[in-house]
Amino acid sequence: MDNLPVPVGAFVFAGFGIVYGWILHSAVDRSVFKISSIRVLDSYFLSWLLGLVSAFTPMMFFVALGFHEFADTPDGTKLEHRLHWAGRLQLVYLVLYGVIVLATVPQRA
Repeated sequence: MDNLPVPVGAFVFAGFGIVYGWILHSAVDRSVFKISSIRVLDSYFLSWLLGLVSAFTPMMFFVALGFHEFADTPDGTKLEHRLHWAGRLQLVYLVLYGVIVLATVPQRA
Protein backbone atom coordinates (compact mmCIF):
# COMPACT_ATOMS: atom_id res chain seq x y z
CA MET A 1 0.00 0.00 0.00
CA ASP A 2 2.99 2.31 0.46
CA ASN A 3 4.09 2.20 -3.19
CA LEU A 4 0.99 3.39 -5.00
CA PRO A 5 1.68 4.62 -8.53
CA VAL A 6 0.77 8.23 -9.21
CA PRO A 7 0.06 8.49 -12.95
CA VAL A 8 -0.14 11.70 -14.93
CA GLY A 9 -3.73 12.00 -16.12
CA ALA A 10 -4.50 11.49 -19.79
CA PHE A 11 -6.62 14.64 -19.62
CA VAL A 12 -3.45 16.70 -19.09
CA PHE A 13 -1.90 15.31 -22.26
CA ALA A 14 -5.18 15.68 -24.17
CA GLY A 15 -5.40 19.30 -23.03
CA PHE A 16 -1.94 20.07 -24.34
CA GLY A 17 -2.79 18.20 -27.55
CA ILE A 18 -5.85 20.37 -28.04
CA VAL A 19 -3.75 23.50 -27.52
CA TYR A 20 -1.16 22.27 -30.05
CA GLY A 21 -3.89 21.32 -32.52
CA TRP A 22 -5.59 24.70 -32.17
CA ILE A 23 -2.31 26.54 -32.81
CA LEU A 24 -1.50 24.37 -35.84
CA HIS A 25 -5.07 24.76 -37.15
CA SER A 26 -4.76 28.55 -36.82
CA ALA A 27 -1.44 28.46 -38.64
CA VAL A 28 -2.95 26.51 -41.55
CA ASP A 29 -5.91 28.91 -41.70
CA ARG A 30 -3.54 31.88 -41.85
CA SER A 31 -1.45 30.17 -44.57
CA VAL A 32 1.77 30.09 -42.56
CA PHE A 33 1.99 26.29 -42.22
CA LYS A 34 1.36 23.49 -44.70
CA ILE A 35 1.55 19.74 -44.07
CA SER A 36 0.20 18.47 -47.38
CA SER A 37 -1.09 20.32 -50.42
CA ILE A 38 -4.75 19.86 -49.44
CA ARG A 39 -5.74 22.75 -47.19
CA VAL A 40 -8.95 21.21 -45.81
CA LEU A 41 -7.10 18.03 -44.88
CA ASP A 42 -4.33 20.07 -43.23
CA SER A 43 -6.65 22.35 -41.32
CA TYR A 44 -9.28 19.94 -40.05
CA PHE A 45 -7.48 16.62 -39.69
CA LEU A 46 -3.69 16.61 -39.91
CA SER A 47 -3.07 19.64 -37.69
CA TRP A 48 -5.26 18.19 -34.91
CA LEU A 49 -3.74 14.74 -35.32
CA LEU A 50 -0.22 16.17 -35.19
CA GLY A 51 -1.16 18.21 -32.11
CA LEU A 52 -2.52 15.21 -30.22
CA VAL A 53 0.43 13.00 -31.18
CA SER A 54 2.86 15.73 -30.10
CA ALA A 55 1.36 15.88 -26.63
CA PHE A 56 1.68 12.15 -25.94
CA THR A 57 5.11 11.35 -27.41
CA PRO A 58 8.67 12.67 -27.19
CA MET A 59 7.69 14.99 -30.04
CA MET A 60 6.84 17.49 -27.30
CA PHE A 61 10.60 18.12 -27.01
CA PHE A 62 10.66 19.04 -30.69
CA VAL A 63 7.58 21.23 -30.33
CA ALA A 64 9.00 22.98 -27.25
CA LEU A 65 12.56 23.43 -28.39
CA GLY A 66 13.04 23.03 -32.13
CA PHE A 67 9.89 23.59 -34.19
CA HIS A 68 10.60 26.26 -36.83
CA GLU A 69 8.24 25.26 -39.63
CA PHE A 70 5.97 28.31 -39.86
CA ALA A 71 6.41 30.95 -42.56
CA ASP A 72 8.44 33.99 -41.60
CA THR A 73 5.51 36.39 -41.33
CA PRO A 74 4.16 38.30 -38.31
CA ASP A 75 1.36 35.72 -37.87
CA GLY A 76 3.77 32.84 -38.30
CA THR A 77 6.20 34.23 -35.74
CA LYS A 78 3.41 34.88 -33.23
CA LEU A 79 1.96 31.37 -33.60
CA GLU A 80 5.40 29.78 -33.44
CA HIS A 81 6.09 31.55 -30.14
CA ARG A 82 2.74 30.36 -28.77
CA LEU A 83 3.52 26.79 -29.81
CA HIS A 84 6.97 26.93 -28.22
CA TRP A 85 5.62 28.33 -24.97
CA ALA A 86 2.88 25.70 -24.81
CA GLY A 87 5.51 22.99 -25.30
CA ARG A 88 7.77 24.53 -22.67
CA LEU A 89 4.84 24.75 -20.27
CA GLN A 90 4.19 21.04 -20.76
CA LEU A 91 7.85 20.21 -20.10
CA VAL A 92 7.87 22.34 -16.94
CA TYR A 93 4.63 20.71 -15.78
CA LEU A 94 6.04 17.21 -16.24
CA VAL A 95 9.32 18.06 -14.49
CA LEU A 96 7.51 19.65 -11.53
CA TYR A 97 5.10 16.72 -11.39
CA GLY A 98 8.01 14.28 -11.26
CA VAL A 99 9.80 16.25 -8.54
CA ILE A 100 6.65 16.49 -6.42
CA VAL A 101 5.95 12.76 -6.80
CA LEU A 102 9.55 11.89 -5.86
CA ALA A 103 9.39 14.20 -2.85
CA THR A 104 6.01 13.10 -1.51
CA VAL A 105 5.57 9.42 -2.40
CA PRO A 106 7.48 7.08 -0.10
CA GLN A 107 10.32 5.37 -2.00
CA ARG A 108 11.72 1.90 -1.36
CA ALA A 109 14.80 1.77 0.79
